[in-house]
Amino acid sequence: MPSSTNTSKKSSPLLCIALSSYGSPLNNAQCAVTGSAIIVLLIISEFIFNKILKDAHPLLEDELNRQILARHVGVDVLSCCICALLGYLARDHVMDLFVPIFGAKEGQEKFNIAAYDKRLFTYYPEAYRLSLFFFAYQLKNLYDTIKFNDGPEFIFHHIFSMFTACAVLCSNTGGVCNYYSLFYFGLSEISTAVLCMLANFDDDNGVVGLGEAFPLFKIINGAIFIVLFILCRCIMWPLSTYYFMKDSKNAIENDVTHKESQKNWIKFLLISCSLISVLQVFWLGQIIVIGKEEFSNFFAG
Repeated sequence: MPSSTNTSKKSSPLLCIALSSYGSPLNNAQCAVTGSAIIVLLIISEFIFNKILKDAHPLLEDELNRQILARHVGVDVLSCCICALLGYLARDHVMDLFVPIFGAKEGQEKFNIAAYDKRLFTYYPEAYRLSLFFFAYQLKNLYDTIKFNDGPEFIFHHIFSMFTACAVLCSNTGGVCNYYSLFYFGLSEISTAVLCMLANFDDDNGVVGLGEAFPLFKIINGAIFIVLFILCRCIMWPLSTYYFMKDSKNAIENDVTHKESQKNWIKFLLISCSLISVLQVFWLGQIIVIGKEEFSNFFAG
């Protein structure tokens, strides 16, 4: 007689949207169907934005300009906001990580440095759903990057991001680092959402002339991005990265990984996190230089 767990898995839907569908890690068919549905919805969103924007401004009478704006808003901004929302809805799982920044709420458990095994190997349905959405978005993003010829560095970034999401998805035990993915794939993406909106005003990667047409909106958008980038990427990110690396080091040294594949994923994530953290410093320098120039030009004009 089959166990209740097996029966539950057999009766699970192929299209998994509600959190209740993620009581256990999805099988390959469920991941494929759900991921494909996410990509289709993003394509539909992009198409709708393209049509809505047609008569919004003379600059958008040009088809390429509409495609660029529809991509950045209908796909990138929307996806990053969804990722941030999914992370926010599961924030109670990870807020102990940021007690040094925001303080502890009443009844909230303090961060337990000895509980690294729980943080690295506990399955969180919220994190699995978020990681699957993030993977599907990055796949759509990769296609758009090739289509719009963004450059090899962006192709590398999206492929690398997809492999990073696989650390959560590629295991029948729910992968590794579900806990940390709620911040990296979720909460931190709110700053990326604002960046994607800001990209529309860049003459190289966005709509030529849009910044001149809407200078106030551009400068407000830029100011919001700077604040969120500093909070998410320069304050919360280093704290999360410090504890993630400490947990990973403890797990590898004490050999507490449950599978060899999990140890390999943790090693890969250590490399991934290190490279991206270095980029944060580089991007911060660029933001300071560009931000100073943009603010000077705005108030001078």
